[in-house]
Order: sequence, then structure tokens, then C-alpha cells
Amino acid sequence: MTAEIDKDWCINMAKREGDSEIGAGPLAAMSDAQIKVMVERFLTWRLPDDFQPDCGITFVPDFNVGTDYPRRHQPTGTNLLNYAQAVAMVRHMLEGISE
Repeated sequence: MTAEIDKDWCINMAKREGDSEIGAGPLAAMSDAQIKVMVERFLTWRLPDDFQPDCGITFVPDFNVGTDYPRRHQPTGTNLLNYAQAVAMVRHMLEGISE
């Protein structure tokens, strides 16, 4: 899924946030419970079929190729971050948006 950030998107976001600066309205105020839900959803999200990691990390989706039992890995979330690290990541993403 790709988000296109254009003039219409910006206008819609400003309206949703009470015509205040984008990131300064009610959507920016996130409780710990909301952050918890975001982290849990991130860690359980099924990665897309065209997932391609970078920085030397390899991912071979197909295994048992050439056998009677070929399979495909279908990872969710990430194996790069644990729960506490994902919380820190979400807090980092939200940092400063309500200022």
C-alpha cells in the first residue's frame, strides 16, 4: 500500500485535526494504550509478499523447493525488533508531532 501525500491529503488531514497544523491536532495525542495497540498490530502484521529487507539481511521466502513439501515463509511483524524496541520505535515516530 502506498500513500500519496498531495494537496488533497494535506487538506483532509488538516480538517480531521480541527484545521490546526498537521500533527498538532487530536490525532497526534496518543495514549499509552493506543501506542500499545499500534505496537501489537505492527508486530503481528503479515509482511507483504514482495518484502525485501536491506542492509545485508537475506530473506528466502520459499523452502523445501524440489521436494514433495514445498513451503513459503509468511513472516509477521519483524524479527528485528522485540516488543520493548517496537514501543520505542512508535514513541520515536510520535515524538514532536503534537508540539
